[in-house]
Amino acid sequence: MANVKGRAGVVGLGMIGGGIAESLIRCGFVPVVGDICAERMQAFAGRAVLAKSAAEVAAQSDVVMVCVVNALQARAVICGEEGLLSSKHSGLIVCLVSTLSRREVLELNAVCEGAGVHLLDCGVSPGYLAAQNGMAAMVGGSADAVECARAVIEGWAKKLIYCGEIGAGMAVKLARNVFTFGCWRGRQCGDVIGRHHDFRSRRSVASQQAAQGERGGEAAQRRGGKKLYVDAEGSCGGI
Repeated sequence: MANVKGRAGVVGLGMIGGGIAESLIRCGFVPVVGDICAERMQAFAGRAVLAKSAAEVAAQSDVVMVCVVNALQARAVICGEEGLLSSKHSGLIVCLVSTLSRREVLELNAVCEGAGVHLLDCGVSPGYLAAQNGMAAMVGGSADAVECARAVIEGWAKKLIYCGEIGAGMAVKLARNVFTFGCWRGRQCGDVIGRHHDFRSRRSVASQQAAQGERGGEAAQRRGGKKLYVDAEGSCGGI
């Protein structure tokens, strides 16, 4: 496989996709971008190549980041009538940044393989730092394809972590989410239980939250995370 260095594409210009495009531009890339929202596209006028379809993005790119909301949108972008595969760009590397299940990733990988396209599943975090080259990229897929795409991925990511074969990137991302949000939940529940029972050391818990928890809590809210709840007996409910 040739050592791909250059042409980067981004489909989906929301918070994460738009942030990835901004980071690529900051690092000297001129990405090819596509989005169904004209307003999002115009934000990159004069700084990126504006494509009319995902197929156009694929035709002008070596590595394309797909940053959409769910599996339905990912299938449309990759396999649709004007999707990435319709460009018939053999050797293209598709970096799936959207969070999908492992089964959905494997299904898309089978379709991509049949078209001579390499799929990477790429979990990212924290999304709110996408535009500041601040995300970690947890990548699964062929080791050769990851190396070929490395220069592009490192153009927008703070750190690239190779997790293993296809599906491993999403698995690591989801495991990280469970651990992170579980810790936040446990800390908040402990604080509330302590307050409910007039625990005298609650000030130290509150100070720990002030020192460590504010940025994490703000990040969760930006990501759309739900607040915890605690009933009158100090029992905690879901996230």
